[in-house]
Amino acid sequence: MRVTTGQGRLVDPREEIMIATPERRATRVKADVDGRVPTRIPLAAVEEILHYRPVAAAATLVKPLLVIGVENDTTTPTDHAVALYEAARGPRELVLLRHTSHYASYADYGDAMARRIVEWFERYLCSSPLLVRSDPGLDGQRP
Repeated sequence: MRVTTGQGRLVDPREEIMIATPERRATRVKADVDGRVPTRIPLAAVEEILHYRPVAAAATLVKPLLVIGVENDTTTPTDHAVALYEAARGPRELVLLRHTSHYASYADYGDAMARRIVEWFERYLCSSPLLVRSDPGLDGQRP
């Protein structure tokens, strides 16, 4: 149809492109962005996804790379995270979260991973130590 009319088919990215695992359908982990995800996109956009080669890009990467994956992940296959890590040539670290699932990992490991990400950022990406100011406010309560 796109060739003859210039108009392509529209698809639902969540139901026709993303891996439709039961966990993905049930999760509310990313509910804060749900309203910003389009419900219909041109199927032609999938061509860009099919041509995306993150492992090839990682093979040229000499900048620091932190890869976080979930062991036995059914949403984003674990071997993809391992391949990215193995391909990179600069400073690199692979963290595989165990005994959890793709979306449950946010609650199970969110705080620990946030600390690890900040440590990585400070070690490899900051040109100077961080200066942090904090104020609990007038009522003494933190937000």
